Amino acid sequence: MSEQTLESPKNFEEKLFLVGRILMSLLFFVPAYRKASSIDGTIAYFGKLGLPFPEITVYVVVAFEFIVAICFLLGWRIKLVAYLMAAFSIAAGLIAHQFWSVDPAQLGNQLNHLLKNGAVAGGFIMAALLADRFSNAPAEEHND
Repeated sequence: MSEQTLESPKNFEEKLFLVGRILMSLLFFVPAYRKASSIDGTIAYFGKLGLPFPEITVYVVVAFEFIVAICFLLGWRIKLVAYLMAAFSIAAGLIAHQFWSVDPAQLGNQLNHLLKNGAVAGGFIMAALLADRFSNAPAEEHND
């Protein structure tokens, strides 16, 4: 019979933190890919939202989403990147899901999307707060 080795709780938590980073990175990878795959449609949507210079903004947003997703996934400067992703999630929610200005039939849907963005931001804030616990980098690199 083979001897089973029990993993330490810390190793298990580190693996779960990685799984969480993978899943949370998808929240930025997938929309960036979808925006990049339909640039003309995204430019039109950004224009409808009233974003300035939608022909330029679309590329800035796509680049930002891809870059932060890669950094977060790879664990590079997790604390800083997670805070940026939280801020972006809140800003995107407030810009794209203005439940207070839609017709009553859309109010619930837009409110749910805004709340989802808030929850996502909360997850990134928690990831930022846990970053030091699960990083192998020296402590001075964590002080963003």
